[in-house]
Amino acid sequence: MRTVARMELDEGTPQRRTLDAIRAALEAAGVDFIAENGGGAGVRLRRSSSPADATAPAAFAETTVTALDALPTKAAEDTEKR
Repeated sequence: MRTVARMELDEGTPQRRTLDAIRAALEAAGVDFIAENGGGAGVRLRRSSSPADATAPAAFAETTVTALDALPTKAAEDTEKR
């Protein structure tokens, strides 16, 4: 979560693999990325296809937090640069 907080505060430039990991986590949790098509780029949640998907918001939150917790920390990223 600290990685996302640093990104929100515009503290440094995240590595491509960090951005890819965040996007993959969001997509796995049901977020669709919409390309810019004259109306601007954006995101939306996939529509649920069954009543069983009623728990999707909780599952989305759990999946996203788990994936974000797995991101490398700033210290690990600095070590890799050396």
